Amino acid sequence: MLAMSLTTAPQARKPRSARPITTTTTNHAKLVAAISSLEAARDELQHSEKDFGGHKRDALDAVNNALKQLRLALQFEKY
Repeated sequence: MLAMSLTTAPQARKPRSARPITTTTTNHAKLVAAISSLEAARDELQHSEKDFGGHKRDALDAVNNALKQLRLALQFEKY
């Protein structure tokens, strides 16, 4: 049986935005809501044809960094 489990192909990973947050969301509901809001803002910026006075790239970088930091913070809550 062990040999069979080692020969099976690994499952493909889901895209990062599709991964559920696996921490206790009741204690951190505002952080989870912030992630959702930031993802929506990022999508809006990415799909906008406007340059926002030259600030679009910096805004996208800041949103992506904020998302990364919030996700890391929630991961460390497990420890």
